[in-house]
Amino acid sequence: KSASNQDLLEDAARYNIEIAQPVESDYEIWDEHWQVFTIFASLQSQWRYVESRVTGIEYSAFFELLSLYAVINRQQAFEDFQVLESKALDIFSKRAEKERKSQEAKAKRSRR
Repeated sequence: KSASNQDLLEDAARYNIEIAQPVESDYEIWDEHWQVFTIFASLQSQWRYVESRVTGIEYSAFFELLSLYAVINRQQAFEDFQVLESKALDIFSKRAEKERKSQEAKAKRSRR
């Protein structure tokens, strides 16, 4: 499935992902990944937090959607889903680290 730059920017905004520079090309999701991507995108409200930190997606909701979408190969879908989840967690972690460093720098400037 193809998506336009505008689709990518809207998706990024929906998940509070900053895109540092405009995307210069469309992206494509292979047909065999489309179903799990759709499930991942529909679980945007199912992120779990511990001490204000994102730890992962609530898997019970994921497995409910596997039934709803009548996914046949549940193991493969789960493995593919974890790849998406892991990448999202990496992005969240990098963003949190960037914010932490920014806050430290502001605090340092205010002490001068």
